[in-house]
Amino acid sequence: MFNTESLEPYLMLVILVVALHSFIGRALTVANPGAIRVVCYFFSLSVCATPVVILAAIARKQIGEDGAAKGDLGHFIRDWLLPFFFDVGSDFIFLSVAVALVIVPQLVSFLLCASFGCAHAPIFISRSIDVLFWGLAKACCVASGILFSFTLFCSIRGWPIIPEFIPRIKIYRTPVTDLTTYITLSAALLLYAFLFLWLRFCFNLRYLRYVNDCLRVLRDLRDLRDLPISIRVLIRCHRFLSPPVALIVAFGQGFHEVATRHNPPPTPEDEVTPEELERLRLLYEAALLARAMQRN
Repeated sequence: MFNTESLEPYLMLVILVVALHSFIGRALTVANPGAIRVVCYFFSLSVCATPVVILAAIARKQIGEDGAAKGDLGHFIRDWLLPFFFDVGSDFIFLSVAVALVIVPQLVSFLLCASFGCAHAPIFISRSIDVLFWGLAKACCVASGILFSFTLFCSIRGWPIIPEFIPRIKIYRTPVTDLTTYITLSAALLLYAFLFLWLRFCFNLRYLRYVNDCLRVLRDLRDLRDLPISIRVLIRCHRFLSPPVALIVAFGQGFHEVATRHNPPPTPEDEVTPEELERLRLLYEAALLARAMQRN
């Protein structure tokens, strides 16, 4: 009888590669191609650096020919280095706490100053979110590269797929003995890296507005029985959540006006008029023309 369980890692690997290249990769190529270059660089650096470190440890007899840690360097790689790079969950907690220390005090200060009417909008929010998503993407792509390279190294050297220090890696809870499964996990981590950057650079609140408009049009239809049940559930949820969401938005706008009621309005010196912009444009064109005449 044909065993479908043996094909599961291969099917998952194909699905992850297709999703990575066709959907998220193309979206990032348009939105921010530099993000793809950074992720690919960190992944390639991890793939290349992993065998160099292991071969150096083997040359110094810190790791045995069977993959077991022997010396201090081997135990350092087993007990600290690999768990440090593979513990993506701890990276998420650390980055979340660091970003929270930047954002939460500003929100508390905004609420306290709102009672006096002199609150100011928080700053560094966008930069903090960039640090969070870039840190998570870096952690995932580095873990992906090390796992991919280390698994292939173990396979080429004839070591067991699970050497002495693989169970300490906090990626997969159940024991894994298949090479393809580890490569699939590496592809999944790389997909997470691209997914974090896609959420940062490609996701836009306009998508939610489009969904809201579509559900509002479908909600006005008289006969909903021909629609799929999932669409009908979304329409009912939209009908239930629309009034409280609109109330929350109105409350937020009113609260912001009250919280900033005593802030001084922007002075004319802080504003640039269209006449000044036109004057700057003419000066710039005159400077370019003068430079061209000097060259001739």
